[in-house]
Order: sequence, then C-alpha cells, then structure tokens
Amino acid sequence: MTGTAGTAITLETLGGSGKGAVTFTVSGTECSVSGTSLNATAAATCIVTASKAASTDYLAARSVPKTFEFTAATVAQAQAQATLTVSNTTLTGTAGTAITLETLGGTGGGAVTFTVTTSGCVVSGTLLKATAAVTCSVKATKAASTGYLAATSEPKTFTFTAVPVAQAQAQAQATLTVSNTTTGKVGRVITLETLGGSGGGAVTFTVTGSGCRLIGTSLSATTAVTCSVTATKAASTGYLEATSAKAIIKFVR
Repeated sequence: MTGTAGTAITLETLGGSGKGAVTFTVSGTECSVSGTSLNATAAATCIVTASKAASTDYLAARSVPKTFEFTAATVAQAQAQATLTVSNTTLTGTAGTAITLETLGGTGGGAVTFTVTTSGCVVSGTLLKATAAVTCSVKATKAASTGYLAATSEPKTFTFTAVPVAQAQAQAQATLTVSNTTTGKVGRVITLETLGGSGGGAVTFTVTGSGCRLIGTSLSATTAVTCSVTATKAASTGYLEATSAKAIIKFVR
C-alpha cells in the first residue's frame, strides 16, 4: 500500500468476530494514526496492526502487521501555507536590548527565520537588536515542508530609542555560560541552566538546529541532532545585557 506524505489513508479491516471495537497501532518514524486515519509527515515506511477487542464469546484478536509506504509530496502537490505574521504587540525597545520576535500562522513543519534590512538592526535567531536609535523592518519566513510551500510575512516595523544616560553608564555582566552537559537522549528533556551573569535580569534561551525544541528552559529533540543553545541575561540596574557563547548539546538515540 502506498500514499503521499500529508494525505491520510483510511484504514480498513476484514474478518474478526463479535462486537469488540477495532483499533490500530503504527510503528515507524514520521508515522501517526488517529482513529482510522494513517498519515506521515515525510517519506516513511509505516507498519500497522489492527486489534479487535474481546466481546461476548470471543477473545481479542490481532492482525498480522501490514506495511504502508509514504512518498514525499512533490512541489506540484504542495499548497500555500496559512497567512504568516510577525505577531509581536510591543514594537518599541531600547538600543542594545533585544526584542524576542514571535509569529502567528503558517502551516507545516518548516523552520521559521527572520530577516531585517535596516542599517543598524541585527537579528540573531529570534532576537532583534539595534546599535542605536533606529526603525527596523522585519520579515518572517517559514520554510517549505511536506505538502506546503514556503511562506513570508508582511514586514513589521520596530522602533528602538537611544540608551538612557544612566543605562549607558552600566557595566558588563560577569561571563554568562550555558552549564549543561553536552549530550542527551532523544525524547527526553534537558533542563537548561546557566552559570555567571550579574544583576537581576531574566535569563532566556534560544536554540538552532532542525529537530530541536525549546519551551522555556526545557530542551528536547525529535531525532538524533546537534542543538546550538545560547543564553541571554537581560539588562538590569547597573548591568548591561549579556549573551553567552553557543553551547553544543547533542541528542542521541
């Protein structure tokens, strides 16, 4: 049996006895089953087993596994994503202090990246900074993925003001580092930690690497991958913002 990634196959059975409910289980990377719908997020081999529950006078029954092959969707089969927008509601900041960029919309599993074209503005991962008072125009792009074309947002404008005199006199923080071990297991969460920094500014993390997932301080991966993690400690009274060097964390199976 064959299908195209992103388009579900409706599973069916023959045989069995009694009134027990039929359920399906699947094994295979990128494969999923919901009710009777089998799907894959990329080219994959999915092995499906049907089970019929026990009922009056009949024991439970289980089918032999059946293999389904999904191929990647072609560009011709891909469709446009839902509208992608840069969704920040706070559009002002102070030069030297980063704004974390956010998006809404888009479809599929493609990575989101940001670009800025204005002189004096810099974007690194999801962090937008300015070196002086300036207006920055930012676009988000969500990469193509199985079944979906790439999408780019309309530009959004952010305004940075000059650093106040009191903040300009602030000092650099102590060196900030991501202090975690360098390896983890796929499917298990690593809680990110830091050493160093100064003052009371909040610490946030950013990560790059396809398959790496970051929620707050929780880092995980959906496959064997190398994740590059950076910590940022916000400016606070008497101290400038600090950003760590990149820490490399590898996830293995």
